[in-house]
Amino acid sequence: MKNQFIQRKRIRKEHFDYSTKGDYFITICAFENKALFGYIKDGKMVKGTLGIIGETWWHKIPERFPGVTLGDFIVMPNHMHGILTLEGQSRSFEGNRGWR
Repeated sequence: MKNQFIQRKRIRKEHFDYSTKGDYFITICAFENKALFGYIKDGKMVKGTLGIIGETWWHKIPERFPGVTLGDFIVMPNHMHGILTLEGQSRSFEGNRGWR
């Protein structure tokens, strides 16, 4: 039986601790590159329900992770970009299984 999952290239830096202090550029992509987050109308982004939800949760990140500050963020039809700044190493990231 053929593997049904696409093997993706690992883009993470080997042996790098991503919980250390620094700025991180984040990209969140929609499944199958579909325009799930909104659409472009007259050259401007119009956020759909999922785009609004994504942006809302983005702004809640510092509430859940106090050592994180947010930089620029943008919603595109099929992906989102943002910058996170970790103020210092935080063990609160280990074992995190979602929002509580």
